Amino acid sequence: MRHPDITFRAYRPTDLDACLDIFASNVPGCFAEAERAEFASFLSAHGSTYLVVETGGAIAACGGSRLQGETGRLCWGMVARSHQGAAIGTALLVHRLDDLFCRQPKVLEVGIDTSQHTAGFFERFGFTTRQVTPDGFAKGIDCVAMALRRENWLATRRWVSGEEAC
Repeated sequence: MRHPDITFRAYRPTDLDACLDIFASNVPGCFAEAERAEFASFLSAHGSTYLVVETGGAIAACGGSRLQGETGRLCWGMVARSHQGAAIGTALLVHRLDDLFCRQPKVLEVGIDTSQHTAGFFERFGFTTRQVTPDGFAKGIDCVAMALRRENWLATRRWVSGEEAC
């Protein structure tokens, strides 16, 4: 998906504060404050596989992905509350799914653990719920394990992005 006003780039350690601010803008609801230290630790250990999304010279979103054998995983994806509703989250999701499915032909499925507050967003793109763990992330924030099969993404991609499948 091409969004005219955004740029994807690799995370840099100097982006830490901006990413933590995005996290904070999604507390409460999508994340619990208790998860902040885990997110910061993730950025310290795995920042080289993480992306930031810039718009107007500022970081508006961030998210990562990784491989586990033939399965891709989406991790710590978020859009600053002030930028939600501007299709930045969709662009970030499409970018990460294309990276996993189109550039990694062995990936047959992509999984994500998300909350009940954002599960509907992922359902729109063909993700299906595999398991729900009440209070799995924190009190009031369920862990919703979801997955998307390669063939479902390739069938959905044109509708989502207006572009041919990879």
